[in-house]
Amino acid sequence: MTAGTGISTSGTYPNFTITNSAPDQTVALTGAGTTSISGTYPNFTITSNDAFTGTVTSVTGTSPVASSGGTTPAISLAASYGDTQNPYASKTANFVLAAPNGSAGVPTFRAVVAADIPTLNQNTTGTASNVTGTVAIANGGTGQTSATAAFDALAPSQTSNSGKYLTTNGTTTSWGTVSITPTSVSDQNNTSTGYFDLPSGTTAQRPASPVAGMIRHNTTLTTVEFYDGVSWQNVLDGPYSVEVLLVAGGGGTTRAGGGAGGLLYYGAETPKTPNGAAIGVSPKTAYSIVIGAGGASGANNGVNTTGFGFTAIGGGYGASSGGGAVGGSGGSGGGQAGTGGGGPYPNTSTGTAGQGNDGGDRSNDNNDRDGGGGGAGAVGGNGNGSGASGSGGNGLQYSISGTATYYAGGGAGVAVTQGVGGLGGGGGSTTTNAGTANTGGGGSGSGGSGGSGIVVLRYLGGQRGTGGTVTSAGGYTIHTFTSSGTFTA
Repeated sequence: MTAGTGISTSGTYPNFTITNSAPDQTVALTGAGTTSISGTYPNFTITSNDAFTGTVTSVTGTSPVASSGGTTPAISLAASYGDTQNPYASKTANFVLAAPNGSAGVPTFRAVVAADIPTLNQNTTGTASNVTGTVAIANGGTGQTSATAAFDALAPSQTSNSGKYLTTNGTTTSWGTVSITPTSVSDQNNTSTGYFDLPSGTTAQRPASPVAGMIRHNTTLTTVEFYDGVSWQNVLDGPYSVEVLLVAGGGGTTRAGGGAGGLLYYGAETPKTPNGAAIGVSPKTAYSIVIGAGGASGANNGVNTTGFGFTAIGGGYGASSGGGAVGGSGGSGGGQAGTGGGGPYPNTSTGTAGQGNDGGDRSNDNNDRDGGGGGAGAVGGNGNGSGASGSGGNGLQYSISGTATYYAGGGAGVAVTQGVGGLGGGGGSTTTNAGTANTGGGGSGSGGSGGSGIVVLRYLGGQRGTGGTVTSAGGYTIHTFTSSGTFTA
């Protein structure tokens, strides 16, 4: 800044002192450099455009800051300043900041040593991975060195408590006495109408080494069983009822219809009046079953079937020669042979009361028509002089096996025009003249052997007995014997 006449200036930018040394003089101010002045005395406007621009020529640091100097310095902590003031730099894994081991000094990052761990107020020695010694119960331990001793130390006193069990009242533990009461084995007292819960499982899940007295529910046999020291036995080992069907072998023949095997039934089904009510059997008792064979081709009666003290009579043979020969008597009677000229009439073969029916007569003329064999449900058909030989008498249908099945049908006569085999296995069908096996059907014509017999029994519930082929249907267990054997109740 330059002063005009009568004005003096002092100081430096931005602090100036302007003095009017001659007040009676005209005052004028003139700016210089970046400063400009406008206006007249005594009102001046002074403007400065100085931007304080310049260049850094050097930067220094004050400890612990260090500078590399120059116009573009690097700023850092002094190399000797240490970890204490620079804790966040990368350090070695598992090191801690600590004073020197065993002495005072500047701390550094280093590994922990045993001397760094203070002594605990317990009886412990060793390392963290191998603590030895014991901790007293008062300090949270057991004061023992084995699991058994530790339990004994913590449990209530066992003195005079042999045979008791550890129990709790919800707050403390104590020894209790084992006591079996009705309420400990049932949902209520002995007056309970609820349940008694037994172990339950299949036959395959029985204990591998059973002991006498064990009891369980067998889901395979649907029964409660117990072990008697030798084998598993049904708890319900009192006598129980079984329905029984016995059919004998049918009669054979080579001409007139063979009679069906006798049929006995004890139970509640009523295709005919039952021979009696279901029979009682005793557990562990063996009952022999003999199945009668069918009579061979020719004048051969069927063989009896026996079981449970009952005998079904084999079917009578069908007459096997002309001349009015009569059939054999049996469970059901065999048919009479036709004749071309006279001979006995009528047929005299009869069935057994309650088991079967009579055989049919020949035609009462010289037209040579045979009589059919009798069946369990009907007499054998008579020969028709102007038509066919007599058909076999029908058998009876029972569902004891689980399926409705006809048994004990008579065989058909064959002379001139063959009759029809009776329902229930009677020979005289379009496929065979033999009676059907295990139906007791009578034979018919050439090759007409009788069908073998059968025994079928059933009882309500799961399997209790053994023997025969065992099936189930409609809540019943069914035993079927197509050959001789033993039923053990």
